[in-house]
Amino acid sequence: MHPTVSVPFFPQEENRLMKAEVQQRTVPVDPRAGPEHQIRYKKGIESDEAMSEEMKHCALLSAEPDGKTNGLRGTINEKASENKEDSV
Repeated sequence: MHPTVSVPFFPQEENRLMKAEVQQRTVPVDPRAGPEHQIRYKKGIESDEAMSEEMKHCALLSAEPDGKTNGLRGTINEKASENKEDSV
């Protein structure tokens, strides 16, 4: 997520709002964010197909635990609903 916000900026007796981009990263995303930024945006670094594929592979690996956790959350919610129905 990269929301853009306006923040106060005070250069030499002048007061104005400047736009700033705020990056919010999850723990699994953080380790790959730096290299991905360098590959995509830094001048002088030519990314090739192998680098792009490796970044995609890393993203898929880090997404797997999220999917499993969400599945577990669904199971927990189903069991909680069943317990509510049984106690009524």
